[in-house]
Amino acid sequence: MIISHLIEVLPSAVTPPSGQHLLAHALHLAYAPNPGGGSFDFSDVGPSAPPGVKQFGERMFGALKYVGLIFGVLSFGFAGIKIMAGRGQRHHLAADGVSHLVYAAAGIGVLLSAASLVAFVANGF
Repeated sequence: MIISHLIEVLPSAVTPPSGQHLLAHALHLAYAPNPGGGSFDFSDVGPSAPPGVKQFGERMFGALKYVGLIFGVLSFGFAGIKIMAGRGQRHHLAADGVSHLVYAAAGIGVLLSAASLVAFVANGF
Protein backbone atom coordinates (compact mmCIF):
# COMPACT_ATOMS: atom_id res chain seq x y z
CA MET A 1 0.00 0.00 0.00
CA ILE A 2 2.75 2.46 0.92
CA ILE A 3 4.90 1.38 -2.02
CA SER A 4 2.04 1.81 -4.48
CA HIS A 5 1.42 5.28 -3.05
CA LEU A 6 5.10 6.18 -3.46
CA ILE A 7 5.10 4.92 -7.04
CA GLU A 8 2.11 7.15 -7.79
CA VAL A 9 3.77 10.16 -6.19
CA LEU A 10 7.18 9.72 -7.79
CA PRO A 11 7.71 11.12 -11.29
CA SER A 12 7.35 8.75 -14.21
CA ALA A 13 11.12 8.66 -14.83
CA VAL A 14 11.66 7.01 -11.47
CA THR A 15 8.80 4.50 -11.55
CA PRO A 16 9.74 1.08 -12.89
CA PRO A 17 8.48 0.19 -16.32
CA SER A 18 5.78 -2.45 -16.48
CA GLY A 19 7.01 -6.02 -16.23
CA GLN A 20 10.40 -5.06 -14.77
CA HIS A 21 11.26 -6.30 -11.29
CA LEU A 22 11.54 -3.57 -8.65
CA LEU A 23 14.97 -4.75 -7.43
CA ALA A 24 16.37 -4.76 -10.96
CA HIS A 25 15.08 -1.24 -11.48
CA ALA A 26 16.61 -0.10 -8.17
CA LEU A 27 19.97 -1.55 -9.22
CA HIS A 28 19.65 0.19 -12.57
CA LEU A 29 19.02 3.50 -10.83
CA ALA A 30 21.89 2.94 -8.42
CA TYR A 31 24.41 2.41 -11.20
CA ALA A 32 22.96 4.87 -13.68
CA PRO A 33 25.02 7.97 -14.43
CA ASN A 34 24.12 11.08 -12.49
CA PRO A 35 22.44 14.05 -14.19
CA GLY A 36 25.78 15.86 -14.38
CA GLY A 37 26.93 13.42 -17.03
CA GLY A 38 28.87 10.53 -15.56
CA SER A 39 29.01 8.50 -12.40
CA PHE A 40 30.52 9.71 -9.14
CA ASP A 41 34.26 10.22 -9.27
CA PHE A 42 36.23 10.53 -6.03
CA SER A 43 39.66 10.05 -7.59
CA ASP A 44 40.61 13.70 -7.07
CA VAL A 45 40.18 13.54 -3.30
CA GLY A 46 43.51 13.18 -1.53
CA PRO A 47 44.09 10.81 1.41
CA SER A 48 45.12 13.58 3.79
CA ALA A 49 43.02 15.88 5.92
CA PRO A 50 42.26 19.42 4.76
CA PRO A 51 44.71 22.12 5.88
CA GLY A 52 44.37 23.09 9.53
CA VAL A 53 42.23 20.12 10.56
CA LYS A 54 45.15 18.00 11.71
CA GLN A 55 46.56 20.77 13.91
CA PHE A 56 43.11 21.43 15.38
CA GLY A 57 42.63 17.73 16.13
CA GLU A 58 46.07 17.43 17.75
CA ARG A 59 45.38 20.48 19.90
CA MET A 60 41.92 19.24 20.88
CA PHE A 61 43.02 15.71 21.81
CA GLY A 62 46.06 17.06 23.65
CA ALA A 63 43.85 19.36 25.70
CA LEU A 64 41.41 16.53 26.44
CA LYS A 65 44.27 14.29 27.53
CA TYR A 66 45.70 16.86 29.95
CA VAL A 67 42.32 17.81 31.38
CA GLY A 68 41.61 14.11 31.91
CA LEU A 69 44.96 13.64 33.64
CA ILE A 70 44.24 16.60 35.92
CA PHE A 71 40.91 15.02 36.90
CA GLY A 72 42.71 11.70 37.42
CA VAL A 73 45.20 13.26 39.83
CA LEU A 74 42.36 15.03 41.66
CA SER A 75 40.43 11.76 41.96
CA PHE A 76 43.52 10.03 43.39
CA GLY A 77 43.75 12.82 45.96
CA PHE A 78 40.05 12.55 46.76
CA ALA A 79 40.38 8.79 47.23
CA GLY A 80 43.40 9.28 49.50
CA ILE A 81 41.49 11.75 51.65
CA LYS A 82 38.61 9.28 51.97
CA ILE A 83 41.03 6.53 53.00
CA MET A 84 42.65 8.78 55.63
CA ALA A 85 39.26 9.92 56.94
CA GLY A 86 38.08 6.33 57.21
CA ARG A 87 40.19 5.39 60.23
CA GLY A 88 38.53 3.86 63.25
CA GLN A 89 34.77 3.58 63.23
CA ARG A 90 34.34 4.92 59.71
CA HIS A 91 35.92 1.96 57.92
CA HIS A 92 33.20 2.02 55.24
CA LEU A 93 34.57 5.41 54.15
CA ALA A 94 38.05 3.91 53.76
CA ALA A 95 36.66 1.04 51.70
CA ASP A 96 34.84 3.55 49.53
CA GLY A 97 38.13 5.43 49.03
CA VAL A 98 39.87 2.23 47.91
CA SER A 99 37.13 1.59 45.36
CA HIS A 100 37.61 5.14 44.07
CA LEU A 101 41.32 4.40 43.66
CA VAL A 102 40.49 1.45 41.43
CA TYR A 103 38.12 3.52 39.31
CA ALA A 104 40.62 6.38 39.05
CA ALA A 105 43.38 4.01 37.90
CA ALA A 106 41.05 2.37 35.37
CA GLY A 107 39.94 5.77 34.06
CA ILE A 108 43.50 6.99 33.60
CA GLY A 109 44.36 3.74 31.83
CA VAL A 110 41.48 4.13 29.41
CA LEU A 111 42.34 7.79 28.83
CA LEU A 112 45.98 7.11 28.02
CA SER A 113 45.23 4.14 25.81
CA ALA A 114 42.65 6.19 23.89
CA ALA A 115 45.17 8.99 23.43
CA SER A 116 47.81 6.60 22.09
CA LEU A 117 45.26 4.95 19.79
CA VAL A 118 44.18 8.31 18.36
CA ALA A 119 47.83 9.29 17.81
CA PHE A 120 48.49 5.95 16.08
CA VAL A 121 45.52 6.35 13.72
CA ALA A 122 46.19 10.05 13.07
CA ASN A 123 49.80 9.45 12.03
CA GLY A 124 48.81 6.66 9.67
CA PHE A 125 49.16 2.99 10.37
